[in-house]
Amino acid sequence: MMLTPAVRKFALAAHIMSSIGWFGAVAVFLALAVAGMTSKDARLVRASYLSMELTTWSVIVPLAFLSLLSGVVSSLITNWGLFRYYWVLLKLLMTTFATIVLLIHTQPIQRPHLASYRHAAHWNGEERHHALRPRGLSKRYAGVRGCFVRRTNSSRDCLHQKLMA
Repeated sequence: MMLTPAVRKFALAAHIMSSIGWFGAVAVFLALAVAGMTSKDARLVRASYLSMELTTWSVIVPLAFLSLLSGVVSSLITNWGLFRYYWVLLKLLMTTFATIVLLIHTQPIQRPHLASYRHAAHWNGEERHHALRPRGLSKRYAGVRGCFVRRTNSSRDCLHQKLMA
């Protein structure tokens, strides 16, 4: 089925944007995962995992399905066809496989196991304020900015000394 060039361009643009958006959202997820795994700050770990859950269910999964759907639609309304060229079929199989793997691996990111992190919603005002305020940043990290402003060769040593103090 052939449609007007405007519709084909829209379908192609939707497919490209959803595919690149999916890739970008996974990059954000990985950055949050690294931050959550390497941090010793419990609040940062909690925030990372809550953000990962939100990113997964509201961005990554919908973009995966949108990429799959827009790819199929785009191939059906153009001369490329769905089964006419091997590379279109290969892209379809890879996207389908990636979406299935995504759904399998997101099963552990269900809401019940993160319930312990959500108890913050039941805190009273003072507990919430205490948990969300930056503690000790002004004293411990006060000189860290100076390490980078000076631009010396010993910036790494300066940073190490400030953080380990």
